[in-house]
Amino acid sequence: MGVRILSMIINGNIVFAVLILVSILFRWTEGLYSAAFLATLMAVIAFLRSQAQPNLFSEILPGLRQSYQTSRILNLDLDELHTKIQRLMVEEKVYQEENLNLANFAERLRIKDYQLSEYINAYLGMNFNRFLNEYRIEEVCKKIEEQPKVNLLHLAYQVGFNSKANFNIAFKSVKKMTPSEYAKGIKKPLTSVKVAKRK
Repeated sequence: MGVRILSMIINGNIVFAVLILVSILFRWTEGLYSAAFLATLMAVIAFLRSQAQPNLFSEILPGLRQSYQTSRILNLDLDELHTKIQRLMVEEKVYQEENLNLANFAERLRIKDYQLSEYINAYLGMNFNRFLNEYRIEEVCKKIEEQPKVNLLHLAYQVGFNSKANFNIAFKSVKKMTPSEYAKGIKKPLTSVKVAKRK
């Protein structure tokens, strides 16, 4: 039952995307209205189904949660792994390396990349790119506070970003504002990087 509903939602999203694409390509206004109607209808159906069958989505979720049910990090010393990650990120600042990726970071930790990915996802609640970007953005924020008139693009390259676009997207994702807004004094309190705490 749950799988059938999930496939209905996925198929509805495909139809929605096709309607939007056709509408944009052919400037078909009715298609946009149809897509909006379809999206609204799907939301209403999902709501009514969840009211009629409160356990509906709990039937779907177990299948989605099984990805880490057979954990590949059970044989690792998680406290030791946490300490190694802290050392590499805080003391050695490996996040400043432009070409740092999941595979070569895992290699430094002497674990498999899928184990590192599972650890970051399961215990830190984010993916590797988000994890890396949070460190980079925090470093940028510290440097902005120390030297408010510093060149932001220079800072971005210094902490490991390889393009202005990636830097701006990552900064806005982490800080909910652009780097320029942050530098102009629209500052929010710094959030601690999540690796400091485990769930």
